[in-house]
Amino acid sequence: MAATAGLWLAPASVGATTAGTAAASGTAGAAASSGTAAVGAASSGTAAVGAAATASGTAAVGAATASGTAGAATASGTARGAPTTTTAPPLPPPKAWILVDADSGNVLDAGNDRVPLPPASLTKVITALAASNLRPDAPISISDRAAAAPADKLMLKSGAVWTADEMVRALLLSSANDAAVALAERLGGTLEGFQPIFAQTALALGMTDNPVLQDPAGLDGPDGVDGGNLVSARDLAIAGRALLAVPSLASIVATPVYYFDGPDNVHHRLTNHNRFFLTTYAGGIGVKTGYTKRAGACVMAAARVGGRTMLAVVLHSDNPTAAAKALLDKGFATAVAAEGGVDRLPAVNLSALDPTAAAAPARSDPTPARPAASVPVASAVVGSHSTPTTLWPLAAVGGLALLLCLAVVTAPGARRRRRRSTQRYS
Repeated sequence: MAATAGLWLAPASVGATTAGTAAASGTAGAAASSGTAAVGAASSGTAAVGAAATASGTAAVGAATASGTAGAATASGTARGAPTTTTAPPLPPPKAWILVDADSGNVLDAGNDRVPLPPASLTKVITALAASNLRPDAPISISDRAAAAPADKLMLKSGAVWTADEMVRALLLSSANDAAVALAERLGGTLEGFQPIFAQTALALGMTDNPVLQDPAGLDGPDGVDGGNLVSARDLAIAGRALLAVPSLASIVATPVYYFDGPDNVHHRLTNHNRFFLTTYAGGIGVKTGYTKRAGACVMAAARVGGRTMLAVVLHSDNPTAAAKALLDKGFATAVAAEGGVDRLPAVNLSALDPTAAAAPARSDPTPARPAASVPVASAVVGSHSTPTTLWPLAAVGGLALLLCLAVVTAPGARRRRRRSTQRYS
């Protein structure tokens, strides 16, 4: 199934006449005063400029009129010195794409959607699903390997203990690679030990295009585990549709910005890398962006309009968000009754996901629970937020009695540094 070519093409050039090219016979630029206009390929008495053509023999191209004027050229054969007007070149098609009615699973449009390709950070949707059975407060211990993961990252420190909820949010919002590694190690003991769980998750979700899943962050090449991943646009749509069916994960990917205080005593600001889509497309509800040099720019975008939910996956595109928006527009413009039966995604079956994901970690060293926050009085972190709460000393004075002073400084109110996640298309 292939999309209409016009879906990826920019509007045709308009007003491409230049001064000095008007003919004295009464034609100006490409417009003839006889009532015919040839712009691109136009037949006698008609004009075709993109989709702008009239049956009466008149054509509107820039400021061209049926009287024989075109752009700044006049029918008398003279031309005013107006600059040439051009448009951007056509938007080339992505390497692969798919448009799905997320409610029914019907595939409305697709191209190369069954070809496994590098998915970059769209991989993290599958990683989040693999970790979806972890309790939100499940402790996640950070290893040296997780701390050393390349950017984008949350700057996790080896030996620190975070929660599964914090790691999943960092994974899906700011595309933190160190969070992906930490979650994978929590589930599989090591990154290599996570690979069977990765494969089982894909199988449980119903992926059928032989996905290769090696790296939980979506890194590839020398940065990726065993060379990285290969996943088709259709299989990614299956994962995206499943994620939207998990309320806690769907809520995360629909959040433009999230703030929280980490165990590192930093006030974190996680900016959704898909924020541009969420804030510029009416009804946008997710999901994830991705980029590596090998995968190119990718996006998984979903929107809910008029009680219908559409999901688009675009791989290796010069402008994946624009491509996704065009696909979603087409989806919402297609009546439910008109949805073809060419292909349909498998039903979402979340119960098939491995329920043992919530069990004790496979790592040989037990993951300790996060200790309660405790900051010594002298080491309270200073930053840009809140004011320390201080109870001033109380004194009891009487005669020659000893002066007693008590001072208590509460740590929770101590100021914390703010760290912002780096906004990148990953």
